Amino acid sequence: AVDYSACAGSDMGQSYRTVDGTTIACVCDITADDIDRQMALVYLDTWFSILSQTSLDAQGMLQRLNADMIRRTAECYASVALARYSKREARVEIAGTGSASAFFFSHDTMSVKSFSFGAAAGIKKDIETEMTTFAVRPGDIVCLCTDGLTETKKGNGDLFGADAVGEIVRRNYFLSAKELSAKILRTVAETA
Repeated sequence: AVDYSACAGSDMGQSYRTVDGTTIACVCDITADDIDRQMALVYLDTWFSILSQTSLDAQGMLQRLNADMIRRTAECYASVALARYSKREARVEIAGTGSASAFFFSHDTMSVKSFSFGAAAGIKKDIETEMTTFAVRPGDIVCLCTDGLTETKKGNGDLFGADAVGEIVRRNYFLSAKELSAKILRTVAETA
């Protein structure tokens, strides 16, 4: 989900597998000068490739990323929603920075918990990152997105909003991941 050849976007989505079978999924929205934006996407992809091979939890990964971004000379910020899923432990960790969002749908309760985050990585030395851990069961869903979805303006001028994305997930929990993502994108596009 990273198209470096487009040379226009500032968002990326990617997943990484660790040696123990854990899956790391993240979405990132880069704020940087046009010249630095493509380099920042490569930089983030590289960092998450490396961090996914460590024993760090989701919060620790974002803290390491922030510490490195602070040392960079170019002004660059990253809004990140990160999920670290361990099938063996049947749990998922969710953490983030900036304007990215995350959603956790529990099939047992048929409810969606949404997450918004504080400062973007790279803004200040000691950003507060919170991590939430959930026991997961078959049918549970984790959805990550950037503000490209939640802050899309509807025809009436209102923002689409995180609650609306969460509601799409809740109402369409029976769809496959590919069908659910297409449904979210289609619904946002139809109201924009």
